[in-house]
Amino acid sequence: MKKHQFISLVLGFIVILAGCGKINEQDKENQSSKKTETHQKTTSNKEIDSEKQTTKVSEEENQKKDNIEDKKRKEEIQNNTPLSDQEIKKEVAMMLLNPQLKKQFINGQQLIDGKYPGTWGVEQGKPYEVILEANEYRLSDSRPLPPIYGGPEGMRYFEASPPSGSFATIVGVSREYVCIIGTQSAVVNYEEEINSSLSQQFRVQDLKQNITNQSEINQVMNKITLGNNEVLKPKRIDE
Repeated sequence: MKKHQFISLVLGFIVILAGCGKINEQDKENQSSKKTETHQKTTSNKEIDSEKQTTKVSEEENQKKDNIEDKKRKEEIQNNTPLSDQEIKKEVAMMLLNPQLKKQFINGQQLIDGKYPGTWGVEQGKPYEVILEANEYRLSDSRPLPPIYGGPEGMRYFEASPPSGSFATIVGVSREYVCIIGTQSAVVNYEEEINSSLSQQFRVQDLKQNITNQSEINQVMNKITLGNNEVLKPKRIDE
């Protein structure tokens, strides 16, 4: 009887251990399954994030390309558009304010001051020096100029007055360059004139970078007039 009870107890204990083993195995399987699911979710999230990042980079690159192309289109349109009167005045004003402008020409500071030195005939074999009025700098196209060959594309030419010497002053303006030419004869070849001692050419972009005093630019612009006007004659103010 006791032997039978002992065997029953042993068998019961074995059954309990087997059940515990199954439970442990089930727990391990559940934990493994959860880890697998977590890993899959993490991997999936990383892939989604990577795809989003790739899409974002691609969109940014496309936007940059669109911006560059849009800028080029605007520049092409602008380059093919004639300069407005205000743009012409500003380019000329910056040129006249440039410290590198030759002394033979009326400069921006003289226009601001309203006077410039000049000559008035000859006295005792020498030019008679006087002070002349500089309240207006007129860019006139009333007298047709002969064609000027070899100049920058789209350059428009004016006769500038009042005169600053015994020569005519021609001002040329384009989107890329602005020039000033002193001459006693008709201007025919641009390159020849620009390389002469009485002429200068400036890049507009350089002027924009170097001539930055907007107050002075505005003051000079206010002295500049342009259009179909007669040239100004010199006027003494020291009498």
